[in-house]
Amino acid sequence: MNQAKKFASSIDTQLSRWLGAIPILIPILQRLNVVSTINRYCPCQADVNEGTVALVLALNRLMSPRPLYKVADWMAETILNETPDISVEKLHDRRLGDFLDAIYPHSVLPLLGGTRIDNIWKDVVHQAFQKYNISLKFIHYDITSMYFEGVYEGEDLMDYGYSRDDKSDCKQVNLRLNITDEDGIPTAFKVINGSTADRSTPIENMKALRELLDNMPIRDDIIIISDQAMLDKDVIIQYHQQGIGYLKLE
Repeated sequence: MNQAKKFASSIDTQLSRWLGAIPILIPILQRLNVVSTINRYCPCQADVNEGTVALVLALNRLMSPRPLYKVADWMAETILNETPDISVEKLHDRRLGDFLDAIYPHSVLPLLGGTRIDNIWKDVVHQAFQKYNISLKFIHYDITSMYFEGVYEGEDLMDYGYSRDDKSDCKQVNLRLNITDEDGIPTAFKVINGSTADRSTPIENMKALRELLDNMPIRDDIIIISDQAMLDKDVIIQYHQQGIGYLKLE
């Protein structure tokens, strides 16, 4: 066979796989122990364990978000398809849906009420703080909102409220969120009712933040940075009692 035919034969058998940021993201997720943490809380007998399913979904959401029924098609085009312990055929939308059902009990409480931070998020966040030496000196706290178009009857969290999107005619949910100062890393969070006033949230948020950071080797007192509207006498007293500093933005 001459060189031209050999070259043509090689081209015919060549496979192309999308690499993207996978070589960067997988080591980060491994360092955060995402797979082992989820498997600890969600053991299963499936061919692909829950932690591996979470890894694939996290990579998809970070790089090329798709609906569940298209995740396997995306994966088949990536280098993940060559990974021995990940099978495209076994990561169909039903398997992905089963994973969401399995992880739901470990994530439901922060959504439905109370201040408890789910253990999976707490464990992963602790790994991130410790292994990447993320500063917790200053925490930015604020409320944002997400609006929905449609009826959505019977949804307790969806309601009319102050719209940051100028969509006062649409129902919304609010998101209570804390992020670190230098890196913008999300810490404690909670989805709350769309009609909740900002000024009513700081004390509950402080309790959730304290719970998340429990047992963390924090070297400095935390200082929470928030809007002026979120600071009143009761909040300031609670901050002082908990040894939390505060800065207000005007």
